[in-house]
Amino acid sequence: MSFATLGISGQEILTESRGVYGENLPYEYNRLIEEGHKYYDRVILINPREVTYAFRRGETSTVVVHDGEDISHLSTLLVRSTRDIEQSAAMLARALAVNGCDIVDTVARFSGGETGKMFSSLRRIKHGTGTTSFFAFSYRQAVAFANTAEYPLILKPVNGRRGEGVYVLRSPEDAMVHINAYFPTDHSSFEKPLFFQEFMDFVVEYRAFIIDGQCIGLARKTAQAGSFTPNAAQGGTFEAAFDPEAAAFVEMHVRKNSILGVDVARTADGDLHIIESNQSPQWQAFEQATGINVAEQIIRYAVDRLNVPAMSI
Repeated sequence: MSFATLGISGQEILTESRGVYGENLPYEYNRLIEEGHKYYDRVILINPREVTYAFRRGETSTVVVHDGEDISHLSTLLVRSTRDIEQSAAMLARALAVNGCDIVDTVARFSGGETGKMFSSLRRIKHGTGTTSFFAFSYRQAVAFANTAEYPLILKPVNGRRGEGVYVLRSPEDAMVHINAYFPTDHSSFEKPLFFQEFMDFVVEYRAFIIDGQCIGLARKTAQAGSFTPNAAQGGTFEAAFDPEAAAFVEMHVRKNSILGVDVARTADGDLHIIESNQSPQWQAFEQATGINVAEQIIRYAVDRLNVPAMSI
């Protein structure tokens, strides 16, 4: 019995050696390739920095493309050293695992360091709550995506915060400005990819404050005139809001045992999207808008976890 395709990835696989045996590959790789051909129809080498991803809303699988080839339905992934490629290797392993690929190691090994929006976007698409997103680790892959994408798009920093560095791209030319500014002149790849997202015309956006899986309140966010992002740090304003459906939607799709600031938005047709989930949220603007004493709520939650009556502290 043979299986379709074995993928082998690791720090030692360079761009110039992808897909071939390559004299520069360590002994172990060549032996794995030789043995792999006995059981698999194909064996391919994967440079994780030459992979792009598409997480499409409404689809439970992810699109994974390596050097122009769709490897979304890879049978097996074997990852060797992740030194210097922690994020790109982690993204590769986790995205393929969602599609049912057998990862020859515990997926928990691939923590990825500072993964920011990559893993959270993957989780939200898996649960049908996020917005269609794309990631490109290399200049070449980013250019290929920019030339085939549908516009407009949103460009975000993969580990951004407070609405900084968010741009609307309306054409391939707009995208190339940012691609050329992001990657070095020698077009070498990074561990932090460019993050593109489908442009959604949201009719309303909220900040939900979540403590242990419960929404303690909602604030409607409105962008400052001339600004795209409604974050308070970018001049946006907050006002108290009441939307039980949005609150229940967030509660259904966030974890317990956490304190989170969740941005959730609604499209004109009523669909709800979770935009971001911040594990260290600021709350001054939220508190001023809603009148909710957030610090008190957090401390009471902490006390309840200890089973100590609040009056005794």
